[in-house]
Amino acid sequence: MQIENLDAAFDEVQAAVTRDDMMLLSRFTRLTLPIVIWSPSPEALTVKSLRDCLVHWQELRADRQMPDWRDFRTEDFRDVVTRSTIVDPVPGSKDFRYRIIGSRLAEHLGQHWEGATIREIARARRSLGPILAHAVYVIASTRQVPVYTWHSSASRRGGVQGWHRLSLPFASDPPAEIRFVSVVEVEGAATVTPLPERATTSWQPRGIIPSRLSEPLLHK
Repeated sequence: MQIENLDAAFDEVQAAVTRDDMMLLSRFTRLTLPIVIWSPSPEALTVKSLRDCLVHWQELRADRQMPDWRDFRTEDFRDVVTRSTIVDPVPGSKDFRYRIIGSRLAEHLGQHWEGATIREIARARRSLGPILAHAVYVIASTRQVPVYTWHSSASRRGGVQGWHRLSLPFASDPPAEIRFVSVVEVEGAATVTPLPERATTSWQPRGIIPSRLSEPLLHK
C-alpha cells in the first residue's frame, strides 16, 4: 500500500504510537496492525533471542536509566549480531540513520540500506514499516526505554510473515546523545539471498557523518 503524503503520515503515525492507538494506523495498511510494547518485561517477549538481549541490557543498566554505550560489547550479543542494527539520531533533525546493519538482516531486507536514514527509506518504499520505525525511535529517544515492535510483512520474500524488533537504548557522547541497538527476528520461513553489489543500490546517502565512536563488527 503506497503512502502518498509522507509528511502527514509521519505526524499521524507518531501521534498514534504516542497514544498507543494502533487502530489509527489501519488507513496506512491492509495488513495486520502492528504491536508496540514500551518497557517490556522479559516474560512479555515470546522470542527467546530478544528476551535474552533484554535481560543482558537490564544487567548492563544496573541502577541507571540506560547503560552507557561504552559498556556495549559485540561478543555479549554474539548470537544476534548479524540480525542487528545500530541506529543513531541525525544531529539537528528528528531523523535517524542505520549506522550499521548486520549482514544477515541486510539479506532479509533485500537492499543495502546501511548508512541510509529512515526518511530516505520511507521515501523509497512509501510504506508503513519505516514510518512506524521512525515514530518508535523518536518517542524512545525521549522516554529512554526499550521498546518491542512487531509488524506483518507484505513481502513474499522467503515466506517472511512478520518482523520482531527489540530496540535497546544506550547513553552516548554528543552529538549522538543516545544510540539504539535493535535486534530483529523474522517470523516465517526466512530464506535469504545474496545481495547485489552496492553499485546497484537505488538510493544515495547524503551527509553521512562518520561516528567518532568505535563501531562493533556486525558483518559476520
